[in-house]
Amino acid sequence: MRRKNLITRVISMGLGILLTAAPLGTASPSLSASAASSFSFQNSMSETVLKNYLSRAVTFQGLCGEGGDENMLFDEDLRMILRTGAKFVSRAALFAWTSTSVDQVGKHFLYAEKMAKKVHAADSEIILQAFVAEIVRKSYVDKIAIPDWVFQAFGKEPEKRNFSFDKIIDKKKGADYWGSNAGYPDYSNEETLMWYYYCICKYIDAGYESIHIQEGTDTSEYANVDKLLKMGREYAKTHARRGIVLFHNFFDMTTGGNKIGNRLLFDIQGNGLVPNETVKEDGVLKCRIGSPKDFWCTWFGRSSGGEHPLGFTTDICPTLLEFDNYGQQGALGVSNGESFGTWGYDDITWFAVQPEWYRNEFLLYLDNYMKSNGLTKAGKQAYFCLYPMRRVITAQPNWPETVYKPGKRYSTDFLFAYCESKLENIGVNVQSDGTFQLTSKAYYRANRQSDGCPNGFNQEDTIRQIFLGKNAAENPKYNTVILPAGYQPDGNGTPNQTSSQSSSKAAVKPSSVQGNSSLAESAESDTDVSGEASVQIESNALSSNEHSSGAAAINHGKQKSIWPAVWGTVGALAALAGGTVCFLCFRRKQRAKQSDSTKSNKE
Repeated sequence: MRRKNLITRVISMGLGILLTAAPLGTASPSLSASAASSFSFQNSMSETVLKNYLSRAVTFQGLCGEGGDENMLFDEDLRMILRTGAKFVSRAALFAWTSTSVDQVGKHFLYAEKMAKKVHAADSEIILQAFVAEIVRKSYVDKIAIPDWVFQAFGKEPEKRNFSFDKIIDKKKGADYWGSNAGYPDYSNEETLMWYYYCICKYIDAGYESIHIQEGTDTSEYANVDKLLKMGREYAKTHARRGIVLFHNFFDMTTGGNKIGNRLLFDIQGNGLVPNETVKEDGVLKCRIGSPKDFWCTWFGRSSGGEHPLGFTTDICPTLLEFDNYGQQGALGVSNGESFGTWGYDDITWFAVQPEWYRNEFLLYLDNYMKSNGLTKAGKQAYFCLYPMRRVITAQPNWPETVYKPGKRYSTDFLFAYCESKLENIGVNVQSDGTFQLTSKAYYRANRQSDGCPNGFNQEDTIRQIFLGKNAAENPKYNTVILPAGYQPDGNGTPNQTSSQSSSKAAVKPSSVQGNSSLAESAESDTDVSGEASVQIESNALSSNEHSSGAAAINHGKQKSIWPAVWGTVGALAALAGGTVCFLCFRRKQRAKQSDSTKSNKE
């Protein structure tokens, strides 16, 4: 009986090990089994999975590079993306607007691929979107050689020549439509299609699974646009991370979307949010959104349905509306009525100059409105917001300002290098109380304000609430402060250093910047010591050492298998059972000897 009980205990212990060890082989919390069913796809995608991605969509202009410029806060920005649970990152890479040389274009594609690998090493489910813009510049187009594979894709014999600016641009709009030798592409030209195909394929090779194409809204261009998208999808079948690419565009308000017959050309369509003015009160220029029944100047409620490129039929094409940027429209702060000039601003600049509390309130209002209005016949959400994480704001006298109070991770060198960088262009005004008044003249940033993002506009928590829920558990990895590699806190981050001690050093501008301001292979991180407004990711999640090869980093969204843990546990269980059997045999022999000895003594 005792022997039977012992065996039962061993088996029970082994089963306990099996049940508790199995989760060790699964993916991280962000890639749990429930999440996998919501964001997993390979070679195709259901309407449900597509909408799951759109429900976690953000605009993050230049996350993985903008022209020849690198993102100085990449590690901090990736921390925010992971913390909020964002899964679809729009405009993560783009070059056409800011690149002026062929060297910048070449550098951009290399950097965009490197950063995409880092994003996917941290969360392989994320879809990164690249932006192929409606502008071409003679300065780089004429100097880029056309690869043989581009000629071959169009059924042409390869030639030794470069792309031609003159063949790409729309002659009616002229070579200087966007400025000197910066033209608008003409989709009726084969050279234009070859150029766009080249850019699309370069981004697919770099790990991007969605491409935003700004134009092609003229109905006369639909056939050529259709050809281009079909070629891009065919290329994606054998070159994309998970076998598909999603195309996204801005559709004309009067058309309902780009269609040939009942066939939708784009996987996702959209346009600007165009907030509509209501009242000016409490220092706020308030707005709302609505359908064409409420006011004409809106894209909400205008998308038509049809046969979707992914194979399903829908009565409303999945639609993303975003905080667009297009410049000042009329007098600032003055009502323009129903127009594209929201209180005189474009969408994102209007949003950026509102008080923090109203920005957060407006995002929550958008979430509620889009979940309750413009639904499909089946009662499903069809319109989604691209919540802004980083977006260019346009030139005007009323630049948004924030007050930054340094924490214990404060770095004088980093603050001034970041604010004075050509890309960020942030005005710095040192206050007598040791704080800084920062004037953002280039970008809106949703980040929590911290020593790692001094001019954060503090919408990170609200976006996280929308995506994950108000009471979602925090991951400690994403809750500390990141400084870019090469920068150290003043005083080397001494734990007892106070904000006043730190900020007193900031009154004098440094004559030089220590370290390299460009992105290094790992982040400089430490425990959060600057209060509720600071957050961060584990540095090893961003290290390039964690992905020694492109094949390892650009995985295909597969979950870690539990079978190594299962077989390991079975082996351990077998070893325990074997050891138990040996022990029992040994004890049996001992007892037999004791019995023989007892008998001999009695004799």
